[in-house]
Amino acid sequence: MMVRIQDDFYTAINQAWLDEVELAPDQVQRGSFSDLTAENERRVQAILTDNNEDHLALQGAKQLYAIALDYERREDDGPFPVQPMAEKILKLRDLAELQEQAAEFIFADVSTPFSFHVAADMRNTNIHVLYADAPRTIMPDTAYYVDDNPEAEHLIESWIEQAFDVLARFGFENTDIGKLIENALVFDKLLSAAIMTTTEADDPWNHYHPTTLADFNTHSQFVDLGGLTAQLVGHQVTKVVIQQQRYWSNFDELVNPQTFPLIKSWMLIKALVNATPYLSESLRQAGGQYNLALTGAKALVEPRRAAFEVVNDIFGEALGMMYAQRHFSSVAHENVTAMITAISAAYQDQLAANDWLSANTKQQARLKLAEMTVRVGAPTQLPRYYAQLTVDVTASYYINVQNLRAIKRQAYFAKADLPVDKAAWHMAAHRVNAYYDGPRNEIVFPAGILQWPFYDVKQDVAANYGGIGTIIAHEMTHALDDKGSHLDATGSLSNWWQTADYQAFKKRTLILEKQFEQQVANGVTVNAQQTLAENVADNGGVTVALAALKNVMGSDANLAPFFASFARIWRKQATPDYWRLRGAVDVHSPAQLRVNITLSNFSEFFTTYDIKAGDAMWRAPQERMHIW
Repeated sequence: MMVRIQDDFYTAINQAWLDEVELAPDQVQRGSFSDLTAENERRVQAILTDNNEDHLALQGAKQLYAIALDYERREDDGPFPVQPMAEKILKLRDLAELQEQAAEFIFADVSTPFSFHVAADMRNTNIHVLYADAPRTIMPDTAYYVDDNPEAEHLIESWIEQAFDVLARFGFENTDIGKLIENALVFDKLLSAAIMTTTEADDPWNHYHPTTLADFNTHSQFVDLGGLTAQLVGHQVTKVVIQQQRYWSNFDELVNPQTFPLIKSWMLIKALVNATPYLSESLRQAGGQYNLALTGAKALVEPRRAAFEVVNDIFGEALGMMYAQRHFSSVAHENVTAMITAISAAYQDQLAANDWLSANTKQQARLKLAEMTVRVGAPTQLPRYYAQLTVDVTASYYINVQNLRAIKRQAYFAKADLPVDKAAWHMAAHRVNAYYDGPRNEIVFPAGILQWPFYDVKQDVAANYGGIGTIIAHEMTHALDDKGSHLDATGSLSNWWQTADYQAFKKRTLILEKQFEQQVANGVTVNAQQTLAENVADNGGVTVALAALKNVMGSDANLAPFFASFARIWRKQATPDYWRLRGAVDVHSPAQLRVNITLSNFSEFFTTYDIKAGDAMWRAPQERMHIW
C-alpha cells in the first residue's frame, strides 16, 4: 500500500527502500549511514590487501590484518595467549597488589575499578588534564537497573550464560564459575547505583569537579590514588578532575578489602570475555552471545569483517588518510568548504535577526560561531606514537592487539598536564560521521561521510544542502544547545548566557519537547527529554541549511530535493531488540520521528508538497517552532 507524502513523508520518500531492504544475520540495523560505512569498509579493505608500497604505519596495519586472518593459527592457539593475563588477575592477593599493577591492566584494556581518561581541561581547554571517571556496568545504562525494567532479567540471564560458557572454555570448574559470576554481578549492582544517569550526564557541569592530587587521594583509605595516577601518566599530576562525583564520593564503600573478591571476579570475567574476539572462532562466538541478545542480531559479524574492525580501531588514522587520498577529491573539499562558509553566514544572519536573546548573549553566540574551527576531509599527519606501532609477526593476534593498544594508551595518558594539540583529529577520515567538539569549539566532517547520499559533487545543490548541509548546520547548533550554552568561544566551561536568555531558550525547547512527547515509532515510545538536544539540533540544522540554500539558489529554488534528501539520509531498518535498546540509551529520536516532526515545523515544507489541514503531516502555524 502506497503511503502519501502528506501523511508520512519519511515512509513515502523511503518506501521502496524500506520494502526491499533485508538485514543479514549479522546485522541489527541498516540505513544510509551503515550502507555507506559498508562501502567505505570495502574500500579500506582493498587498501589492506593491495601490494602497494605504503607508509610504515600501513605496513603494520597489513601485517596485523594478515595475522587476524590466520584462522588456523588462532584455532591452534586456543585460549593460551590470554592465560598469562588471567593468571595475573587470579594471583592478586589484595588491593595493594592491584594498585601496583593497575597501570599495566589499564594499558592492556583490562577493566579495573580505577577508570581515568585524559582530555582538555573544561575550564582551560589549552591544557590536558586527568579525569577520574567510573567503570561501565554490564548492562548499557543505569535505566536497566531499576526494578521494573522489562529487559533486565533477560539480559542478565544472557550475560550469565555467556560468562559461564567462556569461563568453562578457559578450563574453570563449574563450582568456581558460579561463584565468580555471583561476585561479578554483586559488584556490577554496586556500580549501577554509583554512576550518573543519562539525564545527569547531559549537564556539562556534572562532569567537572576539579581537585588537587592531595585532595583526590583522600577518596580512598585503601588505595594510593596519587601513586596509581603517577604510574598511569608517567609523572605526578598537578590536578585531577572528578567526572563521576557520586562514584568517587562512595569509592571506599565500593573498593575496599571486603569487596576485593567481588572486584577480582568482575575483572577476570570481563578480561576473558573481552579477549575472545582475538582468539579462536569458537571462543569469538562464545564471547559475543550477550551482544546478540542485547541487539537482536542473529549472528556475529563474519570473521573477516571482525578482523577489519580491530585493525581499523588501531590503525584507523593511517587508513583514513589513505582512503581520503583515493576517494575524496580536491573539488569535493572546496565545494564542501564553500557550503560550510555559506551555512555559517546564514547562521550569523539568523542570530542577527534573533529577537529573544539579549544583545550581549547574541554577541557572544556570534563570536562563538565566528571562531569555530572547521575540519574537512582528513588530517595531514599521523600522531607521533605511530612510529612505535610495530607488529610482531611471531606473536599471537591477541598479544599484538594488546601491545599496540598499550602503546596508544600510554601516549594518551602521557598527555596529562601537557598543551592540547589543536590540529589533532579524533575521528578516522573514512568514518561515516561528523561531530561538534565543544571543548575545542570545532566541527569535523571526515571524507567518509562526504559521499552519496549525504553529498555528491554531481548531485543537485538542494539535495546536498538537505543532506550534508543539514548535518553541518546540526553540528553548528550544538554550539548553542543545552551543553553548548555552558561552553564559550574557547570551549571552556562558562555561563555566558544570561538567566533570562536561558529561560527563553528552555521555553522554546519545551514546545519542541512536547512535539516528541509520547510519540511512538517501531514499537518504542520516544524519550522526549533524553532526545531533546538532538531534536533541537535537527530543528536548527534544517532552519539554517534551508536559509543558506535560499541565499545560494534564490528564494524561488526548488526545495523538493532538499526535503527528500533530509528524509533519505536518516532512513533506517532494524531489529525490534535494537529499537528497544536505542530507545533506552540513544539521544537521537527514531528516524521516522526525527524526519516527520522536524519538517512539520517549516512552512516551506507544506508549500512544496501541498500539505493542508487534515493531512497527517500538517501542523498548525501557531504550533510550529524554530529554535534558531
